[in-house]
Amino acid sequence: AAAAAETTKATNGIASSGIGDASLAPPRPQSSQFLSSWITEEQYKTYDYPEMDPRFLDKEWHRKQMELDMTDPRHNPNLKRDQNDPEFWYSAARRPFSKALLRSEQHWERRRELWVRQYAQVKDLNMRREIIADLLEDCSNDTKRLLGPIMKYSITTTVLGNMVERAVHFEKDLEEILEEP
Repeated sequence: AAAAAETTKATNGIASSGIGDASLAPPRPQSSQFLSSWITEEQYKTYDYPEMDPRFLDKEWHRKQMELDMTDPRHNPNLKRDQNDPEFWYSAARRPFSKALLRSEQHWERRRELWVRQYAQVKDLNMRREIIADLLEDCSNDTKRLLGPIMKYSITTTVLGNMVERAVHFEKDLEEILEEP
């Protein structure tokens, strides 16, 4: 018991550094406290994170599961199996915590794919805006004066992009398409 108390003090960083009294030090947050409070439950649901079993936050439950994993072959069928056995990995993937990790990984993969699509869309819009700006350089000053202030709006970019496509289709300059009645 004395060794456990000494270990606790050492892990708080106070006893090992010799600074101050260990009883005055604020307690270190437990991992379960950190995991449950890094965002609120409302944010967790709003951001559409996969639901997690509340047992995964319980330190005592994890301790019991680790003990069963190391001692009970009924609880852990992989206890006496070789890692090269395919059934070893199938069994490991069927565990509740492994399923939760897989759901979390799939969630982040979907988010990453969404971010990649959004990034591609932004790059495409920036490229179109740059092409339109280059083509507007060839237009008259009156046209530039009219379109310059409203180029910041996406509808303007969309309409001008359609006009650029029309100019390419009819093999005309953008200026001719813009000044058509």
